[in-house]
Amino acid sequence: MNRAGRAWRTLAGGTLLACAACAGDVRPVPVPPGVTFAAHEVHRGLVIDRTPEGATALATPIRGRTWTEAATVLDGGEDAGAELHTTSPARVEVTGTPSGEGGRVEPTWENNAIRLTIRPAAGPVIRSDVFHRVDHGAGPSELTRLAEDSIDVRGAYQATLRDPDGRSVGWMGVVVGEDQPGHAAYQAVFPSNVDAALAAAATQALGSEIAWIEAHVHSVYRAPENAP
Repeated sequence: MNRAGRAWRTLAGGTLLACAACAGDVRPVPVPPGVTFAAHEVHRGLVIDRTPEGATALATPIRGRTWTEAATVLDGGEDAGAELHTTSPARVEVTGTPSGEGGRVEPTWENNAIRLTIRPAAGPVIRSDVFHRVDHGAGPSELTRLAEDSIDVRGAYQATLRDPDGRSVGWMGVVVGEDQPGHAAYQAVFPSNVDAALAAAATQALGSEIAWIEAHVHSVYRAPENAP
């Protein structure tokens, strides 16, 4: 595993969400060397702690929706103003970029475990492996729709990103609910043809899948009559 991957696994023990738990805090948090994209959820949206260009950004809901349904990247260099539209769970369209090129993220499932396909405006398509658990949690070994309750979902997951020839070109990871249920933090190493807007779209796609899973499992944080 490369240095960035090792850094991710070190953070997966629980320190990564220490700042993400502050729902009203939209300040970026420190990012380990070698990670090209990082973000964490807060009540007001998605704080992008590092874009591929080395900037920071904030994606906030538009049209009265949650950030996993639609968001606008308010700042972050070249892609400021881009809109991310979730058209179905884990499927996100990028519009309104300054270049007008956009891009999209599409899901597929392997035995109910998600894979993401990232389609940049230029350059090769990137496909992820399934997101395997990289901590020692008691839940399923993959991020899957077969989870039975919200505790099963909590933990750290990581997937290798591959080019059309199957070669590794990076990785993407997420920590779910280690500090506060319902919040997640993301880190990735994306190839150079994934810009800030598309990286945020991939994060939003994965976030919407997590939201779907959590809406369809038994929640141990609410009374049974209030669970989804």
